[in-house]
Amino acid sequence: MPTICLHIQSPLDANDLRSHLVRLVLRGEGWVLEEKTLPPAAYSMRFEMPMSAIADFYMGLQEHGVLLTPMAHRRLTEMCLCDKHLESGNEARMISVHLHAATLAPNYPQAGHFSVQASA
Repeated sequence: MPTICLHIQSPLDANDLRSHLVRLVLRGEGWVLEEKTLPPAAYSMRFEMPMSAIADFYMGLQEHGVLLTPMAHRRLTEMCLCDKHLESGNEARMISVHLHAATLAPNYPQAGHFSVQASA
């Protein structure tokens, strides 16, 4: 099973971000394996979902103003392309995601980096 690690930041507070992420995973018929709230305003989650749902997950992040690192964009794009080009008999293929999120610094949109670095 492919595994990707994503780092994101969000203008949402930690509780709203958690609710939004869990909803996205469940909507994609995935399941949350582990969640951690990291002080002061960070969040970590590990989940699995069908690769066929990764494009909708990616779109859901974008719709709510979640900012992804360039590497996170690249990984999600790669997974979308893999799903697009897999043979039709592979619908059940799963992906494991380790996601680390931080809320934006109070001076958003000038914040150019994570206000909190989440460790794995």
